[in-house]
Amino acid sequence: MATMTLREARTRQDLSQRGLAERAGVARVTVSHIELGKSDPRPHTARRLSAALGVEPRQIAEFHPIVVASQLRQPTIRPLMGRSGA
Repeated sequence: MATMTLREARTRQDLSQRGLAERAGVARVTVSHIELGKSDPRPHTARRLSAALGVEPRQIAEFHPIVVASQLRQPTIRPLMGRSGA
């Protein structure tokens, strides 16, 4: 599975920034800022853009930090000490 930039993924499908934004339900400026490196996408935005492009988030270079961070976040389960089950 090759990694590509958001712009590469978008242009492979012959989509404009506006077309991708409409398909993903985000603002066009959001797509522009991510492509230009002016902002990092929030996790839900990365998922929406990936879904609109039909790719996994890990296939988009700009989304790598989000994918890595989500893999590192594992819930910590701590036993309740000093409490009885009654």
